[in-house]
Amino acid sequence: SQVLLNQLRAVFDQIIELQNAQDAMYRAALEELQLRLQFEERKKQRELEGKWGVTASEDEEESKRMKEFQDSIPKMCSQLRILTHFYQ
Repeated sequence: SQVLLNQLRAVFDQIIELQNAQDAMYRAALEELQLRLQFEERKKQRELEGKWGVTASEDEEESKRMKEFQDSIPKMCSQLRILTHFYQ
């Protein structure tokens, strides 16, 4: 019946929204990990070349980027909590 079809569609839409939110959170975490690893690799490479690992401005930029990511975590978690609440 149409009512059942509408209910199934609503459930399916919630599942897709939850999946998209989880995927976005996962991608953001992987991107952050990759950027941190690249930063550490550049630092090690420069040290091997006998240079300073990072400049003050590079260190400040990295710290700012890390803080922005950390600040985004509560928002992503809240979004997941809201979606899981509706999913239940």
